[in-house]
Amino acid sequence: MIGLFQELGPCGVGPDMKPFNNPYSWTNVSNMLFIDQPNTVGFSYSIPIPGYKEDGFIIQLPDETCPEYAEGFETCGTYSKPSLQLTANTTEGAAPGMWKTLQGFMGAFPQYANGGFSFATESYGGHYAPIFNAYILDQNAKNISGACPIDLQNVLIGNGWFDPLVQYQSFYNYSISPGNSYDYMPYNDSVIAEWYNNLYGAGNCVDMTKECYATGWNSVCQRADDFCYQKVEALYDKYSNRDEYDMRYLMPDPFPYTYYVDYLNTAEVQAAIGAYQNFSESSSTTGAAYGNTGDDDRESGTIAASRKLVDAGVQLMLYFGDA
Repeated sequence: MIGLFQELGPCGVGPDMKPFNNPYSWTNVSNMLFIDQPNTVGFSYSIPIPGYKEDGFIIQLPDETCPEYAEGFETCGTYSKPSLQLTANTTEGAAPGMWKTLQGFMGAFPQYANGGFSFATESYGGHYAPIFNAYILDQNAKNISGACPIDLQNVLIGNGWFDPLVQYQSFYNYSISPGNSYDYMPYNDSVIAEWYNNLYGAGNCVDMTKECYATGWNSVCQRADDFCYQKVEALYDKYSNRDEYDMRYLMPDPFPYTYYVDYLNTAEVQAAIGAYQNFSESSSTTGAAYGNTGDDDRESGTIAASRKLVDAGVQLMLYFGDA
């Protein structure tokens, strides 16, 4: 739903809590299906339960009554059961769910299965798109009885997160050396030294990530991911005071609007679309599951999978930008 309401969908939601037209929507030229995945993310659910959110935790309630101690959080509603066993915890583990979802959609609406299929994503999609679509090609090759062959033609990835070992270094490269296209350099010598040591110093981010790649241990990858995010990636937010998606803007940047989250949680909208759970922009359950495996710090075979797509004749488009 982030893609639908904040990026390239047919509409956004304004401060008046009403939808407005997006004249630049990709729906002007394509039929589009937006999927919240894996389950527990957005509107996708596992086992719906009554509960409320506090400090990022979903706390299950005995029934749908919102007790006095929970009312103050104004988050009582229906959520996915916060069990890590009910959602994916790796990129590879999420692929079958996406394929099955597409099978269900194409089986129900065959008129949308005949014109070729394009898969578009961004950010963590640098992990998802290569692995998911390589899986789709493998499933097609099996000629599974009753399954819909997916005519995969294009894969588009914006600002993709492919290879942490390369891309954690890019935060320093872009900010400090060789620098960015805006010649924006607000960092003093102490910050530069801190950033460099956190990245390249013995035992720090690069070394941790190499150890994750070499061992594949969940604990090693989790520690590397936590360290590299807090001590390398997050330094851009801490010291630059610039929007990480559009460097031209100071923080806090009010765009794109986030009013769509409240809009999707109104009773009228949820009744109209048949939602089974409250909408959450991110899932603490899935976040914890992926965090436990350090999936964010793994390369996960994304480069080999990208080559596989190209070799199969799939057009692979990678696009990046700081504005």
